[in-house]
Amino acid sequence: MPVVPPVSGVPAAEELSALPAAGLVVRLAEAYGLIAELTAQAERLSARVEQLERQAREDSSTSSRPPSSDSPYKKKGGRPFAARARETAAGESSRAARG
Repeated sequence: MPVVPPVSGVPAAEELSALPAAGLVVRLAEAYGLIAELTAQAERLSARVEQLERQAREDSSTSSRPPSSDSPYKKKGGRPFAARARETAAGESSRAARG
């Protein structure tokens, strides 16, 4: 029999090998039930993490929330200042030429 390291709350291999077949069936059914519960819990938690990550990415530009609800600690995306300055300067000079 392979050597299995002891795990808290889990019977040792020697203890299981001493059980009659009916006892093993009961233990196996309990183990499968626990596996199903833990799998369902992991799926629920994964879905919740995805939902929270989506919410964390939202701001007023990607949702119906007002700009005042945006975090003051997050930097805005948008165009860099230099690009806006060039556009503003170009727009003002063309207006002056039309004047």
